[in-house]
Amino acid sequence: MRNLTEGEARLVEKLLDRDVAGAAQLRGQLSDCTVYPMNNDETILRFCLPPHAVPADVPYIQDVAVEAVAIDADGCRVEVLLHVKDGKLFELEYLKTDGTPLRSSIHSRLSVGTLRAESFPRRLSKRPASLSSS
Repeated sequence: MRNLTEGEARLVEKLLDRDVAGAAQLRGQLSDCTVYPMNNDETILRFCLPPHAVPADVPYIQDVAVEAVAIDADGCRVEVLLHVKDGKLFELEYLKTDGTPLRSSIHSRLSVGTLRAESFPRRLSKRPASLSSS
């Protein structure tokens, strides 16, 4: 386990600057978290939060709260996903679309102008009639 780097923390902050439900609570979790790299190239970082971390109100259909797009040093597209599970930061994931290793530190190369992030839709409060059983 390790602490988030300054660049990783800035990236998560940028992602949470978008219109994300529960962003303030998720941002509050950053100060107490550590991360565990899930693979050797550290393209998947699992957040480790203390038991007292306050869950955010994040009623998403999926566990991906925010997705952003960046361009690696070789010009290839990199998708950056911030996963939230049960109201808590879960994973920060980098997916390079051609499957090759990252050639640059994405978080240090991003600027607000190059970051496009989208919050996923909120969970439906009621099951649509077309999906209800008869």
